[in-house]
Amino acid sequence: MHCNFLRLARGELAGALKAQFQSKDIRSVHPVVRVHPETGERALFVNPNFTGHIQELSHREGQHLLDLLYEHLATPTFTCRFRWDSGSIAFWDNRATCHMGPTDVPAGMHRSMQRITIAGDLPVGPDGSASYALAGDAFGV
Repeated sequence: MHCNFLRLARGELAGALKAQFQSKDIRSVHPVVRVHPETGERALFVNPNFTGHIQELSHREGQHLLDLLYEHLATPTFTCRFRWDSGSIAFWDNRATCHMGPTDVPAGMHRSMQRITIAGDLPVGPDGSASYALAGDAFGV
């Protein structure tokens, strides 16, 4: 299980987005691997902006493992690059997908994003353990 909270110290979020995330105390415990409720597939459920530590490990051991998992998630073999065009729409199932914004957007190009999160099930690990909130809602809604 890993503890989930916004890692503001990383300095990766700025301005209004950072203020929005800071407006609520959101801390949760989630399985590191979750089972998709419809397909039964197992997927990593960690995020470098939100995952604080792995409960069962020392901070040092957990950080080494998380760094390895983050590197694995960003492996080109496991990524899909969406080619944006005027009027494009993209969506994905966050229960089994990690995503990151592109860092190579051409200068002067404007990207507008609308995020919609659908309320759903709580993540459950292979051992049956489910996510739970420590502060606020498990997913900040």
